[in-house]
Amino acid sequence: MARTSKLRHVVLQEFTRTLFERDPMGLNHPTNPDAENEYESEALSLLSRFSESCLIGCDDLPLQRELALGIVQQTFDFWFGRLSWRINDIEGLTDALLKVYVDSYPKHEQTEQSEVPSTT
Repeated sequence: MARTSKLRHVVLQEFTRTLFERDPMGLNHPTNPDAENEYESEALSLLSRFSESCLIGCDDLPLQRELALGIVQQTFDFWFGRLSWRINDIEGLTDALLKVYVDSYPKHEQTEQSEVPSTT
């Protein structure tokens, strides 16, 4: 049975949970009753930018990671100004978000070997 893509709202929840667990800006204070949703706006921005940049269509994995890292940095710059330099392990955060994003799409396997005819 073919696997389908995850619904975007499910991916958004996973992005929000990833940001909550990693707490890159230190917003999850014990006294904050809404801490689990503290990063929802940032998660929505990140998911939108990942989708708009067609990261899923990039087969060059180092380039895909570089693009995702730039998106994460720019998004945190937008939301927190230049305070985003404080993000602890931005590369680890990027890798976690990119994994959630890539895993939300089905894996396509080539079932037949196709040959390109020689012109010589």
